Amino acid sequence: MSIPEPGFYYHYKHDELKGFNHYAYELTSIGMHSEDSTLMVVYYPLYKTDIAPANCFVRPIDLFFDEVEYEGKILPHFTKIIDSEIILKLTEIKNTLY
Repeated sequence: MSIPEPGFYYHYKHDELKGFNHYAYELTSIGMHSEDSTLMVVYYPLYKTDIAPANCFVRPIDLFFDEVEYEGKILPHFTKIIDSEIILKLTEIKNTLY
């Protein structure tokens, strides 16, 4: 099983036309479910959400790496962002949100 690196990721629904932070997330850590030891990815949205009182998402690690069919294409659920300019902008947003 692969362990994702901390960093910034786009969800498969990301649309550049809706902004660089549209469906952008920061993966901060890997946790473990206390009952069944499932490894979980902990990640924060980098856009305004309506998930109060929570401020982050968790997802089983296997589902983080799965593929989905979207608009007739098979896509990875999450893709690591490697563009340094985008990472800098997302870091600025993160600092205002959290």
